[in-house]
Amino acid sequence: MNLKKEMIALAKNAQLAFRVNLGLTAKIKNKVLKEMSRSLLANKEVILKANKKDILAAYASGVSPAFIDRLSLDEKRIKEMADSMLQVARLPDPLGRSIKSWRRPNGLKINKLSVPIGTVAIIYESRPNVTFLL
Repeated sequence: MNLKKEMIALAKNAQLAFRVNLGLTAKIKNKVLKEMSRSLLANKEVILKANKKDILAAYASGVSPAFIDRLSLDEKRIKEMADSMLQVARLPDPLGRSIKSWRRPNGLKINKLSVPIGTVAIIYESRPNVTFLL
């Protein structure tokens, strides 16, 4: 599959996932984040083994030491990834929160609410520990 087709397929799948996520309560989203964190820690040996293969392939292809550092995972980085998921789970759910409200002279009440923005695509050179998406 070429890169363009792959990106289109990823975007379509993300759009479907976004629609599913619209119906999730904060309690369910936080439960998922906690389970992702637990699963990440429970599978760290598998992740580290796969990452080691990636690192060896990166060395073999002659990439820069900075690239390899960004690509490298260790127990500390995996723990930080898992902890960041728990930190997000502790945040108040921003969706549906009233940001500002006011009444117009004609009596019309206006509310500015936080809403989901849709699908966000992020492309990384090499940073497995920077972002997780739910």
